[in-house]
Amino acid sequence: MSNQRRSGKQSVREMETKSWCVEWFGSEGDFLAGGKGQSIPLAPLCGLENLYAIGSLEERPGEVSIFNSVPFVSEVRNPTEMIDSNRVYRAEFLLYTIVERWHRASIWKSVYSEKELEAALLPLAVVEGISVDEPFPFLLYGHVVRAAGRFFCKPDHLHGSDQSKTAKSRFSIAEESVEVIGFFSVNHQGHLTPPDSPFHMHLRTMDNRISGHLDAIQWDHGFVAELPAKER
Repeated sequence: MSNQRRSGKQSVREMETKSWCVEWFGSEGDFLAGGKGQSIPLAPLCGLENLYAIGSLEERPGEVSIFNSVPFVSEVRNPTEMIDSNRVYRAEFLLYTIVERWHRASIWKSVYSEKELEAALLPLAVVEGISVDEPFPFLLYGHVVRAAGRFFCKPDHLHGSDQSKTAKSRFSIAEESVEVIGFFSVNHQGHLTPPDSPFHMHLRTMDNRISGHLDAIQWDHGFVAELPAKER
C-alpha cells in the first residue's frame, strides 16, 4: 500500500495494518508562530514498533525525537535525555511514520547542501515506488564532517534570565557518527517543514549525547540512506 497523507485522525489500529505511512498532528509553522493548538499525548505512540518521529513539546522549551521507537527529549537545559516514564509528555506538533521495512542504499559522494541531498534521495525514492509529491520519510547514517542544529523554543518559553540561554539552543558537531530521521515534502513547506526547505530532519549522535532539529549537515565521503521499501 502506498503512503497516505492525513491530518492525524487515523487510529493506531488503522496505522498498524499498513506497510508504511506518514502522519502528523498540528503544524510546525503554527508552533513557531506561538499559536496554541490541540496537543496530543506521546505515551500511546511510544508503545508502537517501527516508529520514527520528530516534534515539539507542549508548554516546554524543547523537542521530541523518536528513533526506532526509542524516544528522546531535547531542551535548552538538557540537550538530550531519555523520556522519563514517570512524566506525562504532550506534543503540540508531531510528524511521524511507521515503517516495517526499509531499503538501504549507499551514497558514495560528498553532500554539502540540501539541494545535493535532494538530488541523491529522490531517485532512490522513485525506485522504491514512492510518490515524491507526497511526504515521505528517510534515514541517514554516517560520519559527518560537520552538522549544526537547534532545540526549537517558542519565544514565550524564555523569560528573564532564561533569555541568556538562547545561545545554548543551538548545537554544532564535527567529525562524528550520527543518525538522522527526516521527512521530505515539496508541498508542505511552512507546515511540516521549515518555510524555506522541503526537508525536516532531526539528528542524534550515536552516543545519544545530542539530539535535536538539524539545520545543516555535510558528508565528505558519502553515507547510508534508507527509504521505505517497495512492497513485495
